[in-house]
Amino acid sequence: MWVLVNLVMLVVASVFAGAAAVAVYWLMLRATLELMRPAAVRTVPAGLAGPHTLYARSTRGAAKSDARVSVIALV
Repeated sequence: MWVLVNLVMLVVASVFAGAAAVAVYWLMLRATLELMRPAAVRTVPAGLAGPHTLYARSTRGAAKSDARVSVIALV
């Protein structure tokens, strides 16, 4: 009889601990999403709008400047 009571208490405690873990996980997930929201909603200033302004130089421009640096280093 006492073995059955101990088993039931163990099951109830495990279910309670599992529910508490899920609740804490859910709260942490919600807090993370709330903290990330301002970064996701942030807009780009008007002067930087457009895909061509995302990179300082094109690949061709980077290759040309790298070549110039290499030539200068050889001289």
